[in-house]
Amino acid sequence: MSWALLWVLVALWGSAFSLISIALRELPGITLVGLRLALGWLVLLGLFRLKGKRLPRKPRAWAYFAVIAVFGNCLPYYLITWGQEVVPSGMTGILMSITPLVVVGLAHFTLPGEKAGLSRVAGIVAGFLGIWFLLSSAGQEQVAEQADMLPRQLGILLGAVCYGVTIIIARRQPVQDPMLASLAVLGISALVMLGPALLAMPMGDWAALGWQTLLSVIVLGVFCTGYATVVYFQLIRTAGATFLSLMNYLIPLWAVAIGAIFLGEKLHPGGWLAMLVVLLGVGLAGARR
Repeated sequence: MSWALLWVLVALWGSAFSLISIALRELPGITLVGLRLALGWLVLLGLFRLKGKRLPRKPRAWAYFAVIAVFGNCLPYYLITWGQEVVPSGMTGILMSITPLVVVGLAHFTLPGEKAGLSRVAGIVAGFLGIWFLLSSAGQEQVAEQADMLPRQLGILLGAVCYGVTIIIARRQPVQDPMLASLAVLGISALVMLGPALLAMPMGDWAALGWQTLLSVIVLGVFCTGYATVVYFQLIRTAGATFLSLMNYLIPLWAVAIGAIFLGEKLHPGGWLAMLVVLLGVGLAGARR
């Protein structure tokens, strides 16, 4: 069951990049982000009601929720979506591999008992070398000729860094119930992004949206955001974080495969080499004795 859930999570998060690329053909990036967060929040709200739980009332907890909402949802979702207006979905999946490397590096300085040994340092170095190679001309396809490719790639990397920072912050939050924290964080995120999302989309344009765009938004919100969060926390409880770290290897591969099969994307041979170096770095950084 744990392996089945892991593959469900990899399929949902690895496919999200291709779905974003499809939805961006007709939707502004910020509109897509707002709709995705709102739909994901509605899924968690339904589960929350079924369990009969109550939200915490402590101001300190809500301060943490607000910070996590901004750095864990609003900023990275927007930056990654903005980057994908130019960057192919498969390459985006590879760039996102920097998140566990950021976590290991930050944990060394901020969390007791999380000091990085020689293998982890080597993993961080290898991972960053792989990302640098992917950003260089050797790891690009013809699409790299676009003038704004590098800024968009850097935007995706910054979004991945936001995820890493959020993981460190979340470890210190006072509320440890994952369902409570997720519902509060997604609710704040949707509240922040839904207004700009609706303003960015003229009223007359909603009726012109194609079925592929609508289906992509629904799958992104309901499954890749809402349901994936439930699967994520269930795996943490039943299989542990070490087992869950396997997705850091599988999501980039899935993203590249989905982009190639359904969107016709092609990765330069140098890009494949960069992905292998990044995955090696993630493996070394997450190694256990």
